[in-house]
Amino acid sequence: MLKFASVPKRKNDIFEIDEVKFTVAHLGRCSRELTSVEFRILACFARSPNRSLKKSELLDSIWGGTLVHTKTINVHFSHLRHKLKEIGIDVVHEGKSCFRVLPIREAKDGVEELLASS
Repeated sequence: MLKFASVPKRKNDIFEIDEVKFTVAHLGRCSRELTSVEFRILACFARSPNRSLKKSELLDSIWGGTLVHTKTINVHFSHLRHKLKEIGIDVVHEGKSCFRVLPIREAKDGVEELLASS
């Protein structure tokens, strides 16, 4: 299990993760429980707030030297994105193989749009 010293919760500008319950919270809304891989993906973003991460960085951080097909992470991202969207967060592609976590806000016309992170 990924540890952040002895702090059971880790918070950044966008979300707070609870390593005991394997959940993520945003604006007072808490997600369903995350799988261990989903949690480790999100933990990578917690360690690097306001930064895009390359797919290769995530693969190395989560699976280490284990040979894993790069599309494997896409499946985990799909499940993670679904859970995060329920609480107002999205994992977006930036460029060809980079990802970033951003909050979502509802636009006036009812269409969701990503908030710029500064």
